[in-house]
Amino acid sequence: MKILYTTLSIIFFCLFAQTASAQLSINGKITDKSNRPVPGATVKLLEKSIIQITDQNGNFSFPDLDAGVYNFTTSYIGYETRNTRFNLEKGKTQLTIALEDKDNELQGVEITGRKEQAYKNTKSFSGTKTETPLKFVPQAISYVTKEVIDDQQAFKASDVIKNISGATHFSYYNNDISLRGFRSGNALINGLRTPTSSWSQPLLPNVERIEVIKGPASALFANTDPGGTVNTVTKKPLDEARKSINFATGSYNTNRISADFTGPMNDTKTLLYRLNLAYQNAESFRVLQGGQDMVIAPSISFIPDDKTQVNFDFVYSKTNSKLDRGQPIFGATAGTNLNSTPGFLCTWQKERL
Repeated sequence: MKILYTTLSIIFFCLFAQTASAQLSINGKITDKSNRPVPGATVKLLEKSIIQITDQNGNFSFPDLDAGVYNFTTSYIGYETRNTRFNLEKGKTQLTIALEDKDNELQGVEITGRKEQAYKNTKSFSGTKTETPLKFVPQAISYVTKEVIDDQQAFKASDVIKNISGATHFSYYNNDISLRGFRSGNALINGLRTPTSSWSQPLLPNVERIEVIKGPASALFANTDPGGTVNTVTKKPLDEARKSINFATGSYNTNRISADFTGPMNDTKTLLYRLNLAYQNAESFRVLQGGQDMVIAPSISFIPDDKTQVNFDFVYSKTNSKLDRGQPIFGATAGTNLNSTPGFLCTWQKERL
C-alpha cells in the first residue's frame, strides 16, 4: 500500500511539473520608428481578450500563457494601429512592436453666413435697390446691425433709432420718427412699402438690421418724407440648422425671452425655414405703464436655383399695454413726485380693468 501511494505521488508530481513548465509569459515593448518607448499604448491579446497598457518605458507583459501562436492589436493616439502575430515557445518570449506615425487631419470646418458679422456694414440695398457698397451710393445712409441690437439688448425700435445721428422718436407710436427735423411716418420692410404704423412699438426678434436713408428718396420709393426713409431688413432662413434661445431680466420686473430656429426643410435645401419668437413682460419707472408684448415671425424661402429666391414672411404681433402719451401732472409743484399718478386716475384705471 505504501508503494502505491509513493508511485501515485511521483506520477502527480511529474504531471504538475510538466504543466508548470508549460506556462510561459510574453514580455514586450512598444516603440516608435525612432526606437523610443511609447507609454500608455493599448495592447490587446485577441485570443484571451486581455488588454494591457504600457508603462513609462513602453513595457507590457502577459503572464501564464501556454505555448502557441497569439495575435495582438496595438493602438495609440497619433500612431497607426498594428496587428502582430507571435509564436510563443520556450526560449522565445520577448516581443517588440514598432508603431508608425499617423498623419491626423482635422475635420474641415466651414463657416456660413453673411460676410460681415460686426458693427460695421459696408453694403446696402436701400440706396439703390441693389447690393451696392455704401461708398458708391451718393446719399447718406446710416444703419444698425443685428450685432448692435443683440449687444445693446434692444427690444424695440426706440432702442435702435437712438444709435442713428439726426434721428429721434417723435412719439411712442411705431415708426413715428423725426429725421433731420422732419416728422417721418413712412417706413419700408425689405424695401417694400408696408403699413406698419401703430400706437405701440413691437418687438424686434426678426430684424436683421435697420437702415435709414437720410434726405429725400422719392426717386426710389415714390412718396416719402423729406427728412428720410427707414428700411427694416428682416432675418432670412439659413441652409444650416441652427437654434438659439435667449432670456433676459432687468429692472422694473422686466422679463424677456426670445427664440430663433432655422434650417433646411428638405435634403436638397431648396426649401428653408426660420421661426423667430419673442415675449416680453415689463413694467415701467412710472406706474400704470408697461405691458406684455409677443411676436411670432415665421418665414420660408424657396430657392429653385442659385439665381432665384422667393421669400414668404409672416409677422404676428400682439401688445397688451397702454398708450403712452406722457404723464399728466395736475397741480404740479417743485416738490411733486414726477413718478406718481393722480389718485383719481388710478381709480379710473382700476374701474376700467
